[in-house]
Amino acid sequence: MAYAKTSAGLDSSLTDVKKEAADVDGNGKITINNAYKILQYYANTSVGNDVTCDDILAN
Repeated sequence: MAYAKTSAGLDSSLTDVKKEAADVDGNGKITINNAYKILQYYANTSVGNDVTCDDILAN
């Protein structure tokens, strides 16, 4: 939900700690790219692929 709110120009209502966690690519912004990377990691690990967060962020 935070990604959708931020994309619409609204306040995400996240704490600073949660904002930092949501910014997986470390560019200081919460964007759809962050959501995509998180979902990519989740999809890969849920089917048993041996990937790390670094693997996903490198692509």
